[in-house]
Amino acid sequence: DERDDGLVYEWDGIENDEFVSDLKALTSEYFGTIAKEKGLSNITEATKATPARWALVMTLMISFFGTLPLYIHGNWFFIVLTPVLAWLTIANYWHDATHFALSSDWRVNAFMPYLLPLLSSPSVWYHQHTIGHHAYTNIGHKDPDLAHAPQLMREHKSIRWR
Repeated sequence: DERDDGLVYEWDGIENDEFVSDLKALTSEYFGTIAKEKGLSNITEATKATPARWALVMTLMISFFGTLPLYIHGNWFFIVLTPVLAWLTIANYWHDATHFALSSDWRVNAFMPYLLPLLSSPSVWYHQHTIGHHAYTNIGHKDPDLAHAPQLMREHKSIRWR
């Protein structure tokens, strides 16, 4: 792209920025408290799914797969329920796993989305969304999500993009 000079952000002085300092302090305080309550030595562990979250994910998966036979046989109740369970299952595990936020083991996060790839190909999602979108969020000529939904573009005069 002719607009791409390789310099997307103005990073000079970012380590002294009040917002960045506040955000780091609040994040460390929040997850540090959780880590301390759980007896975790690594603050990163406090950002991953809890046993209750894993139980929810497994319950939704089992429920979804359990309704498939009745859905396939055309039971009207399950024609409504099964797609709802599919969406709830995807929203509660697929999204978090593809953002490497479900497990502290990257291999679990990388494998889990392939169990139920109804939303997208996990391989395409990793590259297009997790890497492309999150690296260049809202940058018009770099964020791939904006190519598909330009109405999502949000700009504010306080954001200094080159």
